[in-house]
Order: sequence, then structure tokens, then C-alpha cells
Amino acid sequence: MQTNFFLRFLALLSLPGIFIACESEIDLYPDMEINEVVVYGILDCSSSSQIVKIGRLGSPKVHSDNTFESLIEINPDTVQVSVQAWSGDIYGTYSLAPVESAEDPTTMAKFSGLFEPYEFMEYKLQVNGLNSGVIATAKTLPLSDPKVLRPGMSGIPISLGDTLNYFECKYSTVPRAMIYKTQISIQYVEITEYGDTLFQESMYGFSPVFVDDPPDYIDSRINYGKEVTRAFAPSYLLNVFARMVDFNRDVVSRVLYRMSFTVWAGDAVLRNYLQMAEKYDDNRKQFFSNINGGYGLFASSSHTTVDGLRVDEKFLEMLSKDERTLDLKFRHFLWTGRNGWISSEGGEAIPWINNSGHEEK
Repeated sequence: MQTNFFLRFLALLSLPGIFIACESEIDLYPDMEINEVVVYGILDCSSSSQIVKIGRLGSPKVHSDNTFESLIEINPDTVQVSVQAWSGDIYGTYSLAPVESAEDPTTMAKFSGLFEPYEFMEYKLQVNGLNSGVIATAKTLPLSDPKVLRPGMSGIPISLGDTLNYFECKYSTVPRAMIYKTQISIQYVEITEYGDTLFQESMYGFSPVFVDDPPDYIDSRINYGKEVTRAFAPSYLLNVFARMVDFNRDVVSRVLYRMSFTVWAGDAVLRNYLQMAEKYDDNRKQFFSNINGGYGLFASSSHTTVDGLRVDEKFLEMLSKDERTLDLKFRHFLWTGRNGWISSEGGEAIPWINNSGHEEK
């Protein structure tokens, strides 16, 4: 399942440290606002799996340079989380249930629900206390999936090594979306000196593109807007690989398998929030909020992925010999495979392994 880029970004922002300010930073939260509810939710318009995280502002430490020690963990059994959807006479309510996540580094309670957003409807997040009624609310409008024009389709060969005609990623904007983020993902085989053969995946996100004039929403069809193009010179991509893949002295060799490009779109709420987060290093990054009755945000995102792309031999040669990527030990050919299993030509098939070392079912 494709993990929402914006939700991963918010997961990083919602670590306890986000409310911790150094002595040179600014405290925007007076004592009367301690214990306020904090909500982070992304309406994933390209998925039926929806996630919301909830916590509370922590208390300040008396003898510390830090403004807040941490978020306060809430008991998920003390709140009810739901998303309401409506359009004219059509109305529905989706309940989100608490879920445990050992991999989540935050102290925020996580709630999950299954429903697919529709573009013609409006959505409202509502957090209720069992004994206190409505605690927090927020509204959002869904987004269409970005239209990726280049690469044109999944599973095709692409030329990354052409030093004259650079490889391009090109997409069309969609209504209501005001921030776009392109992400590259590579799948590759690692062979270690201990005889282990693992299938790994690494990702890299490029700088966001902000759009001030998205196309108008039309109920009867998707109204695509202007086209956005980004060219990738081979030299730049080699730098990306050097940052994307960690050096590991236990690795004897790596063989690239496939590459994918994903274009993420976010609404005006996400754009404003991320611009605020990039602008300030202190608590002002948290000042933006669209949560009524608390802090945080409830926003919409969508994405389109073109995957299974096969990299050209010229770039593989560069990858294996360039001084920036030489220590990564990539070979100058592709690994071949099919149906979730990968195998070298004429070699033994091995299971699909992710970065955590767990075999995919």
C-alpha cells in the first residue's frame, strides 16, 4: 500500500519535539491553552484507508529551555472520531476506530476507517468526548488524482542517462490542489557478505511546487489545468541516488530492479501549513491550524504513481562507476523478475523483502 507522503511528513512534525522550543525560540502557547486537543488528519482521496491522529498539548517544564516536554497521550476509549460526508440530500457518517501502531513514534492516538472519498461531496471531521460532546471539528474538500503525462505508463523503459535530452516528469494540475510533491522510488537487490539476499526499496522527495491558480472544479468531469514539467539531468539523479541509498559496508553488491515516480497533490490547507513549517524554526510553525476547538489540521491529498519503470543501460553504467555512487556498489545491469518475486536470469528466485526485513505476504 502506498504510504501517504503528506501523512508521513505530518508524522514527523507531530513528534513531541515539535512543541519543544530552544531558549531563542518563541512560545506561542500561554498556560490557558495547555491540554488543548491536537489533531492531524489527511483525507486520502486516492485510497479507501483514512487515518487521523489525536493528542493534547503537554505542560511546560519549570526549569528547562524547552517550552513543552511532550504531547500528552490520550486514552482512545475516551473519544469518538468520525467523518461526515454530504452533498445535497446525500449524507453519510464514517466511524474511525482506534488502532495500535508499534511503529508510530508519536504519543498521539491513531484512528483508522475505510471509505473512499468522492469529489462531489464535502467532508467534516468530528471528535467527540464521551462525556463532553463535540471537542473539535474541521472541514475539507476532496481532490482528483494528478494526471501524469510523463512517464506515460507503467512498466516502460526510461532513459535517465541521456546527457542531451534529460528525462522529464510531467503532470497536469487538478482543481483545489495548491501544492505538488514529486517522489522517486527505487527497488533493488542487496547481496551481503553473510550470504543474505534482500529486496530493498528507497524513496526520495523533491522540493514542492506551489500553485496559486488551480483549475476550477467542474461537477461533470475532471478539469485538468496547466502542465508542470521537471527535467532530471543524469548528474542530478546520481546525487539523488547518493542521498537516497545508505552506504552499508556489509553489502557486497546491489542490483537495481525497477523505479517509480509518484506525484502527490495537496489542498490549500496543506500548502499553507507546509509553507509555515518551512518558514519558521520555532513554535510559529504550529500557529497555522484549521481545527475548530484545537490545533492541527484536516486536509486533502491525492496521488498518481507510475511504477515498474526500467532504467537504461547508460545510466546503470554511470551509477556503477561514478565517484558519487561508487561506494553504493550498484551493478551495471538490471535484476529481472515477475509477480512479486524477483530472480536473476537463470538464477534462484528470492522473496520480495522490504526495508524492515519483513517478507511481504
